[in-house]
Amino acid sequence: MTSPLLDAERDRLAERRLSVLDTGWERHPYFVREKFEGTVVAGPESGDTAVDEDGHGTCESANVFAVAPGITFTMVKAGRTNLIAAFDTAVNQQDRPHIISISLGYQVKYQQDFTAADQVLAESIALAVRAGIVVVCAAGNGHHAFPGQHPDVISVGGVHFDDDGEAEASDYASGYTSGIYPGRVVPDVCGLVGMQPGASYIMLPAPPGSAIDRRRAQPPDRTGDGTGPEDGWVVASGTSAAAPQVAGVCALLRQADPSLTPNGIREVLQRSARDVVKGASNARTGGRADEGPDDATGYGLVRADVALPYVWPRGARG
Repeated sequence: MTSPLLDAERDRLAERRLSVLDTGWERHPYFVREKFEGTVVAGPESGDTAVDEDGHGTCESANVFAVAPGITFTMVKAGRTNLIAAFDTAVNQQDRPHIISISLGYQVKYQQDFTAADQVLAESIALAVRAGIVVVCAAGNGHHAFPGQHPDVISVGGVHFDDDGEAEASDYASGYTSGIYPGRVVPDVCGLVGMQPGASYIMLPAPPGSAIDRRRAQPPDRTGDGTGPEDGWVVASGTSAAAPQVAGVCALLRQADPSLTPNGIREVLQRSARDVVKGASNARTGGRADEGPDDATGYGLVRADVALPYVWPRGARG
């Protein structure tokens, strides 16, 4: 039996609409047991909305629900070849989302790599943020991820806790200064991410026998992640997991203060983050943790318990 107060809070959180762009979503038995609900919208060239063939989207959605279980959740199933159309599909839903989380991204390191298609996606993101939608993106796992380096998104890197409970930059996650946007340091903040070689860190549900279920049961993480190839569970992380974690915190902040702008939410996340001073991000990107903001962990690890008091006693921010 739940309390009326908790039920009321969950109902209020349900007013926060959060969409994830990923490979799809299946209602895993774990979601059924925990009463996590969601719908799937088809992006162009994405295939059957009832199936998440890869399994990545189903896995990463669990990170959102772990932080903000009462949200109104939509998965936009994105075809690998048309992220622009998938993003526009998310923005143009009948009930426009308050937050969009993107764990998909690709390498764009130098200005000469920035294509006309990238420019179109960049403009679509800028317009969405200008319209008040919070866009959260994975910073990358050893690559210079786009759209994760877009200046208007909340870019999310990785922090790992060792066996002694000490926080350090994940050497699996990306950290760098963008070669596309001058002065843009990636990430802004961090979620939880494991270490190399495989970033095996968080137990996540997957469609049994999906590509990720089979893939994570194999090396490179020595003998795999310890799960079976068709058991419906993986041990994984990466900035693909960190981005929806942070998106869930954004939903909590919007619940606490619906007037918060995307920039206001970014400011609260940065001010309340736990500074991380140890370790380095993936060597292919080169960031190193230090006191204060840095190019390995940004402002540090997002703390919902610290961020929310910034909003509750002070009213609107932005």
